[in-house]
Amino acid sequence: MYIPGVGSCSTFIHLIAQYPKVAAGIGLLATIGIVTSPVGPGKYAGSEKILENYEISLVSGNLAMDETKINDVFESVASQHNISNENIAHILKTCEKCSDIELENVLADDNLYKKVAYLYFLDLVHKNDGNLEKAAKAFLIK
Repeated sequence: MYIPGVGSCSTFIHLIAQYPKVAAGIGLLATIGIVTSPVGPGKYAGSEKILENYEISLVSGNLAMDETKINDVFESVASQHNISNENIAHILKTCEKCSDIELENVLADDNLYKKVAYLYFLDLVHKNDGNLEKAAKAFLIK
C-alpha cells in the first residue's frame, strides 16, 4: 500500500477520485488554454504571419534600414568571399528552422549555400548594430 496524500502523483489520483468535477474543470481550462494559444498546435487566425512579422522586425525594426540596401551589400561581398565551414555550422546551429540541415547538404547545394551565407551576413549586421560597412568587412575577414 501507499500513504495517501504524499507525493504529487498520489495527490493527483486522490483529487481525481474524490472530486471528478474539479479535475474535469482543470482539464477543460488546460485544453482551452492550449487551443487558444498562438504557439499551440494547429493553424489559427494569424499564425501564418507570425514568422513573417518576426523576420520583418529583425530586418526593419532594430536596424531601421531598407532591405534592398542590405541585399545590395550582401551581393557585393558574397561574390568576393566564401564563408568558412565553421561559420556555416554556427548558423545551422543557431537557426532553429535549420536543425535538420547538414553541413554537407549546404556545401553541395549552391542555392542553399547562398541562403545560409545571407543568414550569416544578417547575423553580422545584427552584431555590428546595423553598420553595413563593418558587417561587410567582417564577412570578408572571416
